[in-house]
This record gives sequence, structure tokens and C-alpha cells, in this order.
Amino acid sequence: MLSTTTDAIEYRRTFREYYLQSIAPILEKYEPQRKIKQIQQAVAVVISVPLCAASLLVPLLYSMIAGDAEPPLPFNILLHPLFLVVLGVSGVVWAVFLGRNFENLVKKAMMPLFLSFFGDFIWKSKEKIPKDEFQKSMLIGDFTTHKADDYFEGTYRDSTFVLSECGMLNGGGKYQWPVFGGIFVKIDLHKNVISKTIIAEKSVAGKILQPIYTLPHVNLEDPEFEKMFDVYSQDQVGARYLLNPAFIERFKQLKDVFKAKYIRASFVDNSFYIAIQREKDTFKLADLRKPITDSNQMQEFFEQFVAILSIIDILKLNLK
Repeated sequence: MLSTTTDAIEYRRTFREYYLQSIAPILEKYEPQRKIKQIQQAVAVVISVPLCAASLLVPLLYSMIAGDAEPPLPFNILLHPLFLVVLGVSGVVWAVFLGRNFENLVKKAMMPLFLSFFGDFIWKSKEKIPKDEFQKSMLIGDFTTHKADDYFEGTYRDSTFVLSECGMLNGGGKYQWPVFGGIFVKIDLHKNVISKTIIAEKSVAGKILQPIYTLPHVNLEDPEFEKMFDVYSQDQVGARYLLNPAFIERFKQLKDVFKAKYIRASFVDNSFYIAIQREKDTFKLADLRKPITDSNQMQEFFEQFVAILSIIDILKLNLK
């Protein structure tokens, strides 16, 4: 699907037609609201910045003019640095809230339409994948805090598919550090493929807080892939069979499509897991700064979703 084959081009063309006929008309209804919220957001930011700057400058200017004189009551209350900072920060928080609130509003209306193009999928906000799935995958280290955003679940080519945009922290109180932030995917293959095979980028393989080095290293025939990734498996022959040139190509494309900082994956029992580390929000839609019908936002979303599904396509072919 991600290549430039005739089928891939036709698939994109079909989605483009579906977008123009079924999604764009719905989105257009939100454009007047977007413009209003964009103005509100801009006003909030414009007011907040001077207030934060004033919290530093006003006391300094007053001391230069009045010397050691006691500030009058209005100054103590209305121009107190802490009061100005609170007002300024409140404006920034309000600006962020306006953007997120509008995006959630649009997503609730648009997601069912978008997902119906691919088949039997649902979208939820803030839904969490159970913690034991992360532990089973051997891709995420120990964590104490789990935050979730977009969540997708459905069936594609008879495989159960779960995707969650999430972030994990370890530690407690002020002493917390990030463990993972990005996209976590679980694909149920309904078949015990290979027992414990892990793919990890060389730069982060040692950061996986799991005993991956107890597994034998697998050498593959793709030099470029070998430079980027390490593969460990209990089944040398099975790993080479599954990680064939077609799978390797799609896996590398997956990283490019998501603009990932790094990517790693694992086969455990009858499941295939993917962890995609990203520094930006994924599946970002309805940006207040852009027209609601800007198709670039939807096209990026489409390519990201298809990138995951194309991995399932390859795995299904390999399993035959």
C-alpha cells in the first residue's frame, strides 16, 4: 500500500474520492467555529505574553521611579508579579484548551467516517491498553504512570488490531522520568508464529529494560537493515523467514511515515507488537491555525494508518 505500485496509487485515489464525498462536507460545517476559536486563541496568547513580561518589568520600573517608597494598594494587588504571572499562564492554558477542545469535537464527528473506509474499526479517547500487554511485548520498560490519548481497535484481514497513542513515566512525585512516548500497536495473528523475536534499533536496544540479550542474535541479508537494527530470536530459521525483504521494506517505511525517533517490534506467542517513539503528537487533526478542510492533515493520518495495515498484509502473506 505504501509503495508506488498501481494498486497503491488506486487505493489512495479511492480514499481521496471518499474524503471529498463523505468527510470534507462534514468538516466544512466546523470552519466558522474554527475561525472564531482561532481568534480567541490568538487573543489569549497576545495578552499572556505581555503579562508575563510585565511581571518582571513592572516591579523593576517602580523601584527605579519610587525608590524605597511603599507601593500603593492597587500596585500591591493588581500589579503584583505573582498575580501577573498567574494571569499570563492562565491565558496560555486557555489557548491550549481551545485547540484541544476543538480537535476533540471534530474527531468525534469525523473518526467514524474515516475508519469506515478501512472496515470494522472504532476510535476512543483516553482508552488504555492493559499494562500486562506492554510487559509481554518486552518493548517497554517498567513504568508507574500511564497516560493515553487516541485509541483504535478493530479487525483487519481477520487479525485483531489495537493501536494506542500513549506515554509512560517511571518513578514517583517530582522524581519521574520518561520511559516511552508514542504509538504502541498490538496485532493478534491467531497463530503461534515465533516464540520471542525482537527487532530493535541499535541506538536503543540496550535501553529496553528486558533481557533481550539472552536471546541469540539473528543475522539478516539486508545490509541497510543490519546497520539500523538488531534482531534477537529463539528461532533463527523462523525469524529469517518472517523478516524477509518485503517485511523489512515495510518496517523501514513505517519509521519514515511516522517520522519516528526510533521504532522496535516483537513477536511473542501469537501477537506482533510495535513501539514507535515520537516527539510530536500523532493523529493531529483540526489545527486551529489551518483551514479545517486542509487535506494534508487527513492525508498524513491516512498514510500513518495504512502503514500499520500494510505490515499486517505482509505478515499474512508470510504466514501462508
